[in-house]
Amino acid sequence: MIPNKTSMKNGFTIIEVLVAMVFFSIASMAILSLIQHSAGASQRVKHMSRAGRLAVTQSELIKGLSIDDPRLNQTEAPSIVLHNQLRVETTIRDNVPILKSPGAAGKKEIVSKLIEISVYMGKNETRLAVLTFIKTRSL
Repeated sequence: MIPNKTSMKNGFTIIEVLVAMVFFSIASMAILSLIQHSAGASQRVKHMSRAGRLAVTQSELIKGLSIDDPRLNQTEAPSIVLHNQLRVETTIRDNVPILKSPGAAGKKEIVSKLIEISVYMGKNETRLAVLTFIKTRSL
């Protein structure tokens, strides 16, 4: 009995299986690359969010101080606080010029301090967040 040609063609050939394996391998590598990129972006967002919270927390602590508080005196080097992988740097500059509104009555002297809070990460010192504000008091 001679087998029918159509009955021998029920499965896949080795070439078809190899082509399918190559196709799925390439597709899998692309998906894994996308997942890896997404995880890295998620980690960066996590660090930036933590840096923003640290900067806001530091600013709230400083805003709660009187402008005459000795901790707000201008120093040679900025104050640095380390927090896990992040470094919080606070720079204070005294007597920052402030423009008065044209209708301001009298010539009051204004004491001001410019406060800049920067948050850095890693050995390459990537700056993740900056928060700047001016603290004033009229005399």
